[in-house]
Amino acid sequence: LPKAIAAFAKWLAVESGWTVTEREAPDRRVPIQPRHICVLFRRLNSWGRDVTRDYLRELEARHLPHVLVKGGSFNQREEVEAVRNLLGAIERPDDELLVFAAMRGSFIALSDSALLEYRDRFKSLNPFRPRPEPMPPSMQEVGRALDLLRELHRGRNRRPIAETLALAMNRTRAHAGIAIWPTGEQALANILRIMDQARRYEARSGATSFRGFVDMLEDRAERDEASEVPLVEEGTEGIRIMTVHRAKGLEFPVVILADLTCNETRADAARYIDPGRRLAAMQLAGCAPLDLTEHADDEHRRDEEEAIRLLYVATTRARDLIVVPVVGDERYGGWLARLNEVVYPNDMERRSPLEIKPAGCPEFGDDSVLERLPRSPAKMKAVAPGSHRPERGEHRVVWWDPSKLVTEIEESMGLRQDKLLQADEKKERSRRGIEANTKWQERRRAALEAGTTPLLKIETATELAEKEPVIGLQFADNIRVEGVPRAAKRPSGQRFGTLVHATMTRVAFDANDDAIAAAAASEGRILGATAEEVEAAREAVTRALQSPLIAEARAARHVMREFPLLVRLDDGTTVEGIADLLYSPRGDEWIVVDFKTDYDIASRLEAYRAQLGLYLKSVREATGQPASGILLRI
Repeated sequence: LPKAIAAFAKWLAVESGWTVTEREAPDRRVPIQPRHICVLFRRLNSWGRDVTRDYLRELEARHLPHVLVKGGSFNQREEVEAVRNLLGAIERPDDELLVFAAMRGSFIALSDSALLEYRDRFKSLNPFRPRPEPMPPSMQEVGRALDLLRELHRGRNRRPIAETLALAMNRTRAHAGIAIWPTGEQALANILRIMDQARRYEARSGATSFRGFVDMLEDRAERDEASEVPLVEEGTEGIRIMTVHRAKGLEFPVVILADLTCNETRADAARYIDPGRRLAAMQLAGCAPLDLTEHADDEHRRDEEEAIRLLYVATTRARDLIVVPVVGDERYGGWLARLNEVVYPNDMERRSPLEIKPAGCPEFGDDSVLERLPRSPAKMKAVAPGSHRPERGEHRVVWWDPSKLVTEIEESMGLRQDKLLQADEKKERSRRGIEANTKWQERRRAALEAGTTPLLKIETATELAEKEPVIGLQFADNIRVEGVPRAAKRPSGQRFGTLVHATMTRVAFDANDDAIAAAAASEGRILGATAEEVEAAREAVTRALQSPLIAEARAARHVMREFPLLVRLDDGTTVEGIADLLYSPRGDEWIVVDFKTDYDIASRLEAYRAQLGLYLKSVREATGQPASGILLRI
């Protein structure tokens, strides 16, 4: 069955010329591609055996791209095991078995004889074990490989995990070696998938270290499960392989049902659940508790109903074409048995198809069974290939001739490796390749250099005034300092200053004592301020609101509080800031006010004047009117 399904998928995507619709353009038909095909399974594992593995091998042998959604075969692939061994050796260089596995594996690929000679000579494969120089030529490759592991180990926690793996592959030139595997394209895609897992691992909260990622890969491999792969949509390249459960809610142009031998239900009920009694009764070592045996018939009936629902889901995922595996000689049981009546023709019409050559199909023979065992029914009892009317329903079913499919195929080298490995006696191809790579490197270098040049430089007025006050001071030509009465003793510090600013921003200029106290208390809870700080802030804001400056602002024609300002300097730097208070008494000039709560403003007066000077420049350029500044000590 894996051979037949893979061969039919290849025929659909390469030879058929059939067309399907896509969700994005339902009115336009396009040729069938691998991404239009989904192979659905009732299960992925059976008694510890990966059901999909043979299907994957057959697809790979035909160079059909595919995506396995949540399956265990991923961990059993050679390149995935090689990655786990390599990352394990980088993390644990003192584990000689891991180091041996990494150096013998697909990436470094040293011979047994070289490793044995090195181990016999130096008594260890530990990369940090001292060794005499120079080494014999036969051991130099082993020495270089150990040097690489040592280098990667030292930097593993100072670079991204994906970068460590990419560096290992680049240094060993593994890409080129894997590319000429029979399944090279898929192998490279799987390695890229592990790199993507590493990036997601580092991005999520709770990710700890390189060792944590290595342990996670090993743990998943022991449990024989792949990482979560997002459910793929129609835009994903490759044949989708998934369970019916995971296909719920999805739709595909072509659906092929697989795993014909999977039973519809277990022979005996496996469990009984009673939520009301908080009871779960299950079989253990072949023995069933009394609660399970008493309700076995009911549970078996529920299992059958669930099987019918799953079969309904499987058969309704296809938009254009559904392919059902069958046995031409006789009706087969299993999870697809309920489709027999809508697939098989009447026994009297088995050998009499309505059309011998349905439209779009090749010239069929007279047998729908490819091979028969000696005691199998005779060919004359088998359904003849062609178009039939099934026993139930008015639709048409095409029975395929499997002899028209290439079911036996030898794995050949992938990525058109035969062309890659052709002799190049005149060195023309290699020269052109080197020139193309050089030009690409130059374009890449230019793009990186362009990317390092900032297109926009942004500074805050506060930071720029601290670093280079001279810039802002050239605009600070009309600034004065005013103050309001202060308590003899009051709290100080950054939290208190933030509390006063927040309260001033929150209250209205004509707020009464109760409103000021409520605002100070609310902001104090947010900042975690003490009761003393809240009371001092209330008093400071009350005195500020009673000052002549605030009275003038309250009566002004235009008033804005916490107003964002932006200005571009001559060198292209964009400066941004927020003015505490901005008002225009008569509409012909502006006053910018910056609140300060410092105990001694003199020590930072230059930076404050520079900050306010940048605000003045912004207001003058934006309004075209004169502006002056006030530093109000609260």
